[in-house]
Amino acid sequence: MELKSFFTAHWEYLAVKTACELNIFDLIEQGNYSLDLLAAKGKFDNEFLHFLLQALHNSQFINYENEIKLTENGTILTENHPKSLKYSCILWAEEHLCAWQNLSFSLKVGKSYFEMQGDENYFSYIENNPNELKIYHKAMYEYARDDYEKLPEFIDFSNHQAIMDIGGGLGALVSIIAQKFPQIKCYLFDKEEVIDLIEESVFEKVIGDFFVMIPKIADALILSRVIHDWNDEEASLILKNCYEALPSNGKLYLIENYVDKEDSSFALLNLNMKLMTSGREREIGEYIKLVENQSFIFLEMIKLNNLQNILIFYKK
Repeated sequence: MELKSFFTAHWEYLAVKTACELNIFDLIEQGNYSLDLLAAKGKFDNEFLHFLLQALHNSQFINYENEIKLTENGTILTENHPKSLKYSCILWAEEHLCAWQNLSFSLKVGKSYFEMQGDENYFSYIENNPNELKIYHKAMYEYARDDYEKLPEFIDFSNHQAIMDIGGGLGALVSIIAQKFPQIKCYLFDKEEVIDLIEESVFEKVIGDFFVMIPKIADALILSRVIHDWNDEEASLILKNCYEALPSNGKLYLIENYVDKEDSSFALLNLNMKLMTSGREREIGEYIKLVENQSFIFLEMIKLNNLQNILIFYKK
């Protein structure tokens, strides 16, 4: 690793993030092919825009020669691309970046950036900041859309009458199930401010708080990358409410990241979780124990992809 280049690697990412945030890729897609036209359309300073476009060209997100055109990567960062990663790009340079910039304070006081701002955690912060809430959930939708695309190939949900995705955000996962198994009643359960962000859907929306109560309307529940956001006490309360919501023989599908401790990203993932939430990435055995402590019975584990596993439990 060339250390001097490593120190400034964030410059390239922040240039791309800014282009996403200011809709520059979308403007180029709409046909504003010259520097002057693009600067006028976006109300940008010409010289700053020129240097930004040069940087985006060097990073292979655009072609900036005789005219300005998007590359394949640039196209993926537009709003309406079916595989858009626009909000994923924006997310990590928003409050996550603020939290990392305050790592030294967290190390000294033992609190996350959001606790120091007077909030309980990241989720309580974005609940009170509508723009950050929208960015977060749109980014999570993009991740889930790709990560869970093949979920129906691994799990046959057809033996269920109704499935509810608990804390399912904008509904990427439950939409995949609803489209593959149209005979199943599909629900998405989340807080009102999240539900309000959903426009069209192939599922029924249910407003609530998984720390308070989960309605008894499904024989299968899904918790996808929810438990890792919370400490053991908070996670246990969510799991307890899931148990109470299910009928006898009802199933719980727990989808979580699994990163081996020997993986170089494990420590950074956990450090990020600590900076943002009260949770952490857990080992498989820790997840199983946590769920079994709420009287669930473990059935099996299925590897979904290189990062996520599906842990299946049932209520006796």
